[in-house]
Amino acid sequence: MLLDLSYNHFNGYVPLQINRFSDLSLSLNLSNNNFEGHIPETIGTLISVLAVDFSNNNISGVIPSSISGCVALEYMNFSNNMLQGPIPESMKEIKNLGVMDMSHNQLNGTIPAWIGNEQVIKTLDLSYNRLSGEVPKYGSFNNYTRSSFVGNVGLCGGSTQMKLPPCKVQHQTRQIKKRVIFGVILSVTLSLLFLLVAFISWYVFFKKSSRKKDDKVTSGIPSNYGTKTFTQMELESATDGFSEANLLGHGSFGSVYKAVINQGKTTVAVKVFHKDSGLSYQSLKRECEILSKIKHRNLIRIIGLTWTSQLKALVLEFIPNGNLEQHLYPGGGLEEADSCELTLEERLSIAIDVANGLEYLQEGYPTQIVHCDLKPQNVLLDNDMVAHIADFGIGKLLLDKPNGEEASTTSFLRGTIGYIPPEYGQRTQVSTKGDIYSFGVMLLEMITRKRPTSSLFLDGLDLRKWVVSAFPNDIMDVIDITLKQQASIGGLVGSVERVEQCCYRLVQVALLCTGENPHERPLMSSVVSKLLSISRELRFEAPLSKHKERATIPGLCESSDQS
Repeated sequence: MLLDLSYNHFNGYVPLQINRFSDLSLSLNLSNNNFEGHIPETIGTLISVLAVDFSNNNISGVIPSSISGCVALEYMNFSNNMLQGPIPESMKEIKNLGVMDMSHNQLNGTIPAWIGNEQVIKTLDLSYNRLSGEVPKYGSFNNYTRSSFVGNVGLCGGSTQMKLPPCKVQHQTRQIKKRVIFGVILSVTLSLLFLLVAFISWYVFFKKSSRKKDDKVTSGIPSNYGTKTFTQMELESATDGFSEANLLGHGSFGSVYKAVINQGKTTVAVKVFHKDSGLSYQSLKRECEILSKIKHRNLIRIIGLTWTSQLKALVLEFIPNGNLEQHLYPGGGLEEADSCELTLEERLSIAIDVANGLEYLQEGYPTQIVHCDLKPQNVLLDNDMVAHIADFGIGKLLLDKPNGEEASTTSFLRGTIGYIPPEYGQRTQVSTKGDIYSFGVMLLEMITRKRPTSSLFLDGLDLRKWVVSAFPNDIMDVIDITLKQQASIGGLVGSVERVEQCCYRLVQVALLCTGENPHERPLMSSVVSKLLSISRELRFEAPLSKHKERATIPGLCESSDQS
């Protein structure tokens, strides 16, 4: 979960009640506003947050020592404020801090030694403050340049690339150094000349090789992810410079482009992640880890990736026919704007495809995988209307958990509002039963063509309760009107009665999947079996019995039929 209030005109103090957001696990962004006052001590309660950005405000006072409570922090930006005092020594407890920007403030004191000891902070900016004293020459300090410290007139020393003035020493010490230097200068002249020649040769070689290496994948991503490594130049050429004409869509962590590789023979999708974002890196790593392990007809396939300082991207199988959401709502997202052209048979086929993919993730692979964000937008359709589950950016691998549950509880709501199972709101364990719930919601949406977040659902009413209110006798009142229109002209299965019978059976399955108690939801293999049974009945030429077989659905009705 993240909270982004950046680029507004908020003013006043940063609220003390920030501790109420202790479940934040991605980002807290208050940048580019008019906040003033101090950073509250309660910021230390955000133990799971990965990024904090208070830049470009009017915040004053000192950085509270309680900031050390943000133990998961990887990105910190307090630049362009009026902060004073020293950099807290307690910040050394933040072990994974990779980016620290405190530039353009009024910080004073010396630079803490732990910054160089940790070897974690890759990007450091303390420029334009009032820091003083000697800049160390060990550890990470050897990797920083002058830009990290410029504007601090009291700083001295540091490595040669910092170009800071030398620190003052006692007169006697200077004289001793001069005599030593004078005594050895003749003996080292030839050595210096040799080193100079060697350095020039090395520099020329390094510049040539770095141009080749900079465009290749670094060791940040394991080599077994994907089957091919692409260079930045190859992907730029394949997407025509990532042009708008090839843009397929935007996601939480980046954009997706259509690309043509292998000399125009293969069309792929290139998922480009936001530059310099630690959250994007985690999403990329997670999606690589999952997609590299799975291979199934109804799951998106990874082809390769690139990982450079300028470009981080996945190369995925291209699915040409859009996503299920676009087919359900061709009017641009409005439920009533246009009629949906998906037939009942096509919707059932898509549901079977998605169920088959989930069954593989949950029961067909040694390590159980939870998608965590199953919804129509993440179901892609090819030209044969075969469905492929995509976007595993927030998925989870459940290692050694035969019951489909993870040992740790969820620190934030995984997924999209409307499709998230109710138990996740109680900080319960991530489970394959959560994906079964999301599938059930999506199945109800496919039958009714009503989003779970529709404005129709107010005052405690939701999609499931709305369907239950019409089940079983008035099921046709909630079925998508386009299905009834198709049936009335005999274009699908021959009669309204056959559509009613099929939808009745599909609603039975969906209500089982969306049961309140996750332990009472069926296994995905059982769901596949039920859907295949419905599909076989749909193709029968003999009319279905008018008698509705009642299934056991918690809170609805008794049954003897569990097929």
